[in-house]
Amino acid sequence: MHSSIVLALATLATGAMSKIFSVGPSFIHITGKNDTRIKGYGQSCHAGAAAAGLCYVDREDDENLKLYYFNYSTDATGDRAGALTFNMEFQKSNGTETMPFAAKLRANPGSNMQVVIFGPGLEEDSVFSAGDDGKFFISGLRDDSHWGEKQPAFGGHMDLQRFYLCWQWVGFYWRRSIAWASSLPPQNPSCEPVNVRIGI
Repeated sequence: MHSSIVLALATLATGAMSKIFSVGPSFIHITGKNDTRIKGYGQSCHAGAAAAGLCYVDREDDENLKLYYFNYSTDATGDRAGALTFNMEFQKSNGTETMPFAAKLRANPGSNMQVVIFGPGLEEDSVFSAGDDGKFFISGLRDDSHWGEKQPAFGGHMDLQRFYLCWQWVGFYWRRSIAWASSLPPQNPSCEPVNVRIGI
């Protein structure tokens, strides 16, 4: 199953089959851009049936948090574009099974914050990018602030690192977890800007 996600990822991220690289299992480091007290790790947190958020834990390195993978290919601009995943464990009558869950941005029509949610399968909104320093951002976005009747270039050209740590609903649970801002400033006043990083 993990290989099928990786192959689908190559098509989504680059539009063609290309060499796939993998990082992990690794920690997700979360550090504050303004608040230096935010210096912890990401941990999957229950968000309902077959769903998990990326919650913040404030503690030292813990091998139990070394669960995440970044499967990526390199696009024409040199960006690493791919899927952030972890292996979700399920208890079955004959033992434990695992299934890779990919991170997605889930929009909330009442907010400009999109919650990071892990779930089965891979979709276009599952594509994350990372720089040489391992910090995640969303790449290839289209800026519609000057659009009119004349058709603009098709491709996106904005790379935005707008991750925040917020108190928010993650599925049916009130959590302090990671979200991405579709516009600035964040509507949610509890949100603090953060870097979200995996070991590259």
